[in-house]
Amino acid sequence: MQMPNRTYNAAVYRHGFNGMEKDNDIKGLGNDYTTLERQYDPRLGRWLSVDPKEEEYEDVSPYIGMDNNPISKNDLDGAGWTDKLMGTLIGTATNIVPGSTALRDMYHPANASDYNDALKKTDDAALVLGGALMKGGTGGTAAGLGLASAGLTVTAVSGGTLAVGGLPAAAAGGTLAEAGVVTAAAGVTLTANAVNNQKSGYNYGKKPQQKNTNVSDVQKRADNLSKKQRPGKGFTKAGKTVVKDLNKVKNNGQMKCANCKTDVHQASQHTSGVKPPNNEAHVDHMDPQSNNGSGTPNNGQVLCRECNLNKGASVPSTPAPSVQPENSPH
Repeated sequence: MQMPNRTYNAAVYRHGFNGMEKDNDIKGLGNDYTTLERQYDPRLGRWLSVDPKEEEYEDVSPYIGMDNNPISKNDLDGAGWTDKLMGTLIGTATNIVPGSTALRDMYHPANASDYNDALKKTDDAALVLGGALMKGGTGGTAAGLGLASAGLTVTAVSGGTLAVGGLPAAAAGGTLAEAGVVTAAAGVTLTANAVNNQKSGYNYGKKPQQKNTNVSDVQKRADNLSKKQRPGKGFTKAGKTVVKDLNKVKNNGQMKCANCKTDVHQASQHTSGVKPPNNEAHVDHMDPQSNNGSGTPNNGQVLCRECNLNKGASVPSTPAPSVQPENSPH
């Protein structure tokens, strides 16, 4: 939001607060930002449409911007800030701790590009800081040694008459030199870690291959995710994944529509104006969400796009199976 008499606007600069591109044609100067995914109103601190990844942030409103903290967090594309924050935290830790690069592959981001970009930025910053520490530490060491030498010289030349002034100076010089060595060593460590991290590249965030190929193993995952019901809600990301995995292992590795039995494939990013293929996989509520059906795997099924669109919100002929406690009799 613009503040009277405290605003500067350069016509050639298109970006505003948080690095988002200004869209002054909609609500006036500085009152609307546009991103890859959606529009943002800085006066309200809210997006004007839901988060495209809302199922990953179930505990917050899909309209909240930057987790209500735009000072320390940003969201340049409108698709969430978590991966950027995790990239910054993990990048910082792996630049401080030697030999910890492997930690970068332990986090699985929703947006690999955001995660890798944050890692690269922390590496670049670590190189700059490491160089400054080495330079400053070397200078401090030299100054400390010089001070120590001068103090000892004064003491020796005076035959002891200036020892009171010379010896403290020598001690201070020794302390300064020691601090300089520690600072320079920290700079060397930081720089070496950053270089090693850069050499490993920025291709993290690949989806781990599913190790569970046994129906019972995948069913256990589905049962665990279904213990806490989600009436009237959509599926979580983990829930969708396990519904697809269960369908796949039951059909010899190939997802099939539960209705028409045709082979279906993982949906790809849709292109504006282009109709998606009818055989893309959709995870559907067996008991419709509009009827308060649970957004958990025990109420999920894989349908092709065509069958899902034709189904609409019809009520299933049989109720969704309930999950029994592990120790209950069957």
